[in-house]
Amino acid sequence: MFLQYNLIDQSIFIKKIPQQFSDIDFDQIKKDALESYKNKKVLSTNKFSPEINYYKVKDRKDNLWIYEFIRDHFRQATLEKTKNTLIMTESAYVVLNTNSDITPHNHINEYDINNSPDYTAVAVIDADKDSFIEINYEGGRKRNMKQRIPLIPMEVIVFNAELQHRYLLNKNLKNTIVLTFKLQLF
Repeated sequence: MFLQYNLIDQSIFIKKIPQQFSDIDFDQIKKDALESYKNKKVLSTNKFSPEINYYKVKDRKDNLWIYEFIRDHFRQATLEKTKNTLIMTESAYVVLNTNSDITPHNHINEYDINNSPDYTAVAVIDADKDSFIEINYEGGRKRNMKQRIPLIPMEVIVFNAELQHRYLLNKNLKNTIVLTFKLQLF
């Protein structure tokens, strides 16, 4: 029997949060995100870090419920491949005003690979039409390919943390607001 090591597994998981999770107060999450944005509670003040576009999250049960939804549904989706579960290591808000975007980045610390997240999750809190996240594939046969995914409210997108991704220019008058999670397989 061979011992298998998976060197490249780049996947995107998309799931709509069902209406049965109506206890999640998306309006309050939106208010918290805008408050954090207005008070400039950024994760990093380094202007060269992508974390300058990420804002601190309020400790709310609604955010925890979204994380638990992601964790449980990811486990169901990958049950045949792995019995591991996703542990949240960090969460943040992203707020895109009209005519703003976020340049390509990933969530890997090149100097600390072992403690870098395995997955990134994006929960769309509020978005208008023509709001997108673009994910770049970097390995295997799909090298240099891009996947553009529309940002739809109450939808969750999970992908490998090493994948470069960017939020495209917000051409709408409405802010695009997402709640992001860095997730470690455990």
